[in-house]
Amino acid sequence: MNFFEKVNDFLVSQDLKHDSLSAWETYLGEAIWGWELIRNDIDSLVAGSRVLEVGAGPQVLTSQVALQDLVVTAIEPANQGFSVMKELGIKVTEAAKQEGIKYKFIETTGEKYVEPDEFDFAFSINVMEHVEDLNLVLDNVITSLKVGGKYHFVCPNYAFPFEPHFNSVTLLNKRLTDKFIKPRLLTASSNLEAHGLWDSLNWITVRKILRWGKSRNNVKIVFSNRSFNMYVIRSMSDQTFRMRHPKLSKFTEPFQKLINVFSIVVPKRFLPIIDVTITKI
Repeated sequence: MNFFEKVNDFLVSQDLKHDSLSAWETYLGEAIWGWELIRNDIDSLVAGSRVLEVGAGPQVLTSQVALQDLVVTAIEPANQGFSVMKELGIKVTEAAKQEGIKYKFIETTGEKYVEPDEFDFAFSINVMEHVEDLNLVLDNVITSLKVGGKYHFVCPNYAFPFEPHFNSVTLLNKRLTDKFIKPRLLTASSNLEAHGLWDSLNWITVRKILRWGKSRNNVKIVFSNRSFNMYVIRSMSDQTFRMRHPKLSKFTEPFQKLINVFSIVVPKRFLPIIDVTITKI
């Protein structure tokens, strides 16, 4: 069963307000894209495998994963800047129950949640840029994996001078961007929770992940350019995504071949997207 179609029909029938409907289109698109990204990981798991989703959002992708005969636990905090997401999550949960989809949902943070040697696989889609303590969350997720388990996550790379939530260029670091660009962005934003959203960003980079990995002797870290290439294709084919990122879409179409070369020759630490799999060894 494809849960995405069923949950969309259900949400649309709820006569959502314009802002909520717009947010729903975004969350649904992200879930569908996330499913494409982790599908190979999920297909490699045997029935009954235990899966952890760190940052479940409105639980759309959670429900689709739980359909695959897997035991799913999803965690999500009640963060400032994401109240609409929580409202949508209540409706998604209702739709999932109607379809008989079961999973465990815990309202908590990655900093507080740890279950040693519990999970075969963990994943996050555009979540790790929002965690308060990156190193602690990574520690907790890896501790929660069984030996041989993998954590696959994707998020923006702030070594690349662009902030995707606000569609803005950035300066050399967060301090300079806060001083010279942040005031303009927050003033221009139509998002009533823009301040909370901005404050949640931790400016994660490939370098920070590698630095964390050096402190552990039980992990293997592998970066990929696959999600970057997927985003390029999405910027030309996904109308909702194009509306959210109009500047990006105008750039990618005429320069697609050049961008594909860029993704191959440029070190992954400088790509705009982090796509990493951390295996517990």
